[in-house]
Amino acid sequence: EFGTGEGSSVAELGGFNIDPADKRAQWEEALEVSIRCMTETPFTGFKGEHVEMPARNVIPKPLQDPHPPVWVACTRPSSVGMAAEKAIGALSFAYTGPEALKDRVDGYYKDFEEKGTPITPAINPNLLAIGGDLSMMVAKSDEEALKRLGIGGGFFSFGIMHYYLTGMHTPGRTGVWELYEKAVKEDPTLAYGPGRGAIGSPDTVREFLRGYEASGVDEIILLLNPRSHEGTMESIEIMGKEILPEFIERDAKAVKDKAKRLEPVIEKVEARRQSWDAPLFDETYQFGGLPTGRGGKFTAGEIPEAMAEINEGRVKAAQAEKEARAAKEAAS
Repeated sequence: EFGTGEGSSVAELGGFNIDPADKRAQWEEALEVSIRCMTETPFTGFKGEHVEMPARNVIPKPLQDPHPPVWVACTRPSSVGMAAEKAIGALSFAYTGPEALKDRVDGYYKDFEEKGTPITPAINPNLLAIGGDLSMMVAKSDEEALKRLGIGGGFFSFGIMHYYLTGMHTPGRTGVWELYEKAVKEDPTLAYGPGRGAIGSPDTVREFLRGYEASGVDEIILLLNPRSHEGTMESIEIMGKEILPEFIERDAKAVKDKAKRLEPVIEKVEARRQSWDAPLFDETYQFGGLPTGRGGKFTAGEIPEAMAEINEGRVKAAQAEKEARAAKEAAS
């Protein structure tokens, strides 16, 4: 699947000298170019405000036809609405539990039906939840799960807050985990426990996940926090053997019912589809020769040097083969 995002933090945007006011437009152009590179043979080129690319045949092509399902990361609720309006999947953060998420799910599908206008050849009407409330540690008992998790359950949320809002960060120097440990000592509620993640016994986690199932969210991603390898592997095993089967059993029917429910909605959405302004491919276009720059004053010279070495090796190999053949004929 193809996940995308605009970036929201100073670490991300500042690292590439991106003006936050331009990030939505840059993402929109980059998404169009990316999808066209996947679907066109060849990609016919693009010239926008932020991205300019000539025609190239980009390979390999995706396994899915015409392209993988497209998602966009949604840090805030309004971004979920934007995803619905563009008929792509919303990767939504979940920090306040499944009850609040239900309103977001309902809003996504309402916006999809009323405003959805496809921007990709294949639509992806889905909402996925990920975030601080979705840490995972399953054990035979709640107590054992908490013991194995330690204080790690809240680190993802703390890290998000550090990089996106509250932290002052010196690259290569600031230790976010150390800051988190100190913060937990001052406020133990930062470390999550049962009720704020898939944390606890199978019964506890099963009940927790049923809440998300009832919210109508299509998928969730659980966070495996960096604790003991053995505890993590056992957690995955218990999840797969003792918890997921009942959800998998219901999933096939849920997917089928959703597809049926969305049939008339998708008809309305597809009717709003607009054609892309992709340029036709110029069949006379060619490229070749050595890369030049600075108005033709500079030529990249490494290729001729490499080719000369390749040719030298080829000539030596041919001469050695010729001499070996002559020696063999003389001996016979």
